[in-house]
Amino acid sequence: MQERIVDPTVHQPPFVHELAAPRPDPGVVAALREVSGLASAVSDQLDARGLRGAVPATQAPPLLDVRVVGPALTLRYLPERLRPGRLAAEGSSGRLGNQALAAAARPGDVLVIDGGGATGASLLGGVAAAAALRAGVVAALVDGAVRDVDEIVAAGLPTWAVARTPVTGRRRMEAVELNGWVAFRGAQVRPGDLVVADSSGICFVPPEVFGEIAAAVLGQSAPLAVPDQ
Repeated sequence: MQERIVDPTVHQPPFVHELAAPRPDPGVVAALREVSGLASAVSDQLDARGLRGAVPATQAPPLLDVRVVGPALTLRYLPERLRPGRLAAEGSSGRLGNQALAAAARPGDVLVIDGGGATGASLLGGVAAAAALRAGVVAALVDGAVRDVDEIVAAGLPTWAVARTPVTGRRRMEAVELNGWVAFRGAQVRPGDLVVADSSGICFVPPEVFGEIAAAVLGQSAPLAVPDQ
């Protein structure tokens, strides 16, 4: 298990789950990323097993046309209780969780940020995207707004987000929980769930069924019949 380094100068939301589960096979991940219609195929496999977890791209459009696969590292936000001016007057630099998130990330992780769909302030910008990439993060999903879109795109961080805004989340949004269970556009996401995303949308796959779903998508076993309802 990776040792986490805690910087006392950085806002550190409670870290809920330490993950000991095996990481996905890099060969399987690479093979899945070559599959055309990947998210659609995975969505069908979730349906066949009676599992929810697919989110259409209309609810969180991608900034880049790419396919990603990786385990979820989650962060949950709530609105600050005090107004930005009062927090600034009190000397608070804000309680965003991007630095804590980057410090906890492992290479191959997908950031899943639960902002409750709030669109008035950003939860990810250019600086945070660059820090995530340095930590080995392969994508970010934001149930909320992002800013510095040109910088995120130029940096090359695949990002799916509900909205775009120029307004900073500093002193407006507070990171309250790192690596806990979250919601993303109504789908439950647990740390370590496998995220599969492309231009059609996003799927969250429980790790206990990821192997069989990946095998079915890659044509290594017969797919299950998709139920009518």
